[in-house]
Amino acid sequence: MAAWATGAVPPAPLTETSMTLMTVIAPVIVAAFFALQGCGVRSSEGRLHNVFGEDDRVALDQHDRKWTAIGKIFNTGCSGTMVGRDIVLTAAHCVIDPATKQISTNLTWYRPDYVNGTAPVESRIDEVWPGTLDPTSDTGRDWAILRLRDPIGEKVGWIDVNFTDTMNFPDKLTVAGYSTDFQGGEVAGLHVDCDTRGRFPATNLIFHDCDLTRGSSGGPALTWFLGSVFVTGVNIAERRENGDVSLHVDAYDDEHANVVIPTQGFYNFLKQQQILALVRDIN
Repeated sequence: MAAWATGAVPPAPLTETSMTLMTVIAPVIVAAFFALQGCGVRSSEGRLHNVFGEDDRVALDQHDRKWTAIGKIFNTGCSGTMVGRDIVLTAAHCVIDPATKQISTNLTWYRPDYVNGTAPVESRIDEVWPGTLDPTSDTGRDWAILRLRDPIGEKVGWIDVNFTDTMNFPDKLTVAGYSTDFQGGEVAGLHVDCDTRGRFPATNLIFHDCDLTRGSSGGPALTWFLGSVFVTGVNIAERRENGDVSLHVDAYDDEHANVVIPTQGFYNFLKQQQILALVRDIN
């Protein structure tokens, strides 16, 4: 496998037909005190997870143009966001098989504006660029960019991405995702105006108190600027004491934080892919 050195432009993307996987950017090892679990895998228990006090989520107005880019990645139980005409942003652990540390064979469709089993458009997932093949230990790179077969962003729109690093991450954020406990994961939940609680530049992690559950992994962390909404991070994990089931706690504390990563780790590569998408359109 060809190495992808730190700072280098990645090689050709992984595809459905190619069996050759690339190694990834040299990992930054997550500090041992972070007991993080991804929240994309469906839980067999139907209780609330990592919700702090009263559940502040509301059902996303799915047909509002601001939100139609947000959707579900099948068949992983994860969320994602259109960030280009044929580009989706999600979490690496949503697309990596933890047993093989290779691209999951379960990836099929991206369905934006998904509600109760239907979506206005859909597209096959053709190519995958993961930030890491080992998101369990390389949590700060737990991002993935997907290329779709069809430019469905032209129909549902996409949300632009702002460059944000750990120390300059906004104090306020909004998160969205298809949590399994929220209307059965069939409607996206939105928690508006929650708080950043901790910034950890050594590990590229942000703690926050937005209400999230399994299924919301890969969903966007959003902020507003001059009346427009931007992606500033990706929801990746929850601190839940190494348990299989996430937690419902009376109030936020760092031991049970929800976690996002800022856009700095993938911003430049994503912008390259957006430009290539425009070139494909011209050609």
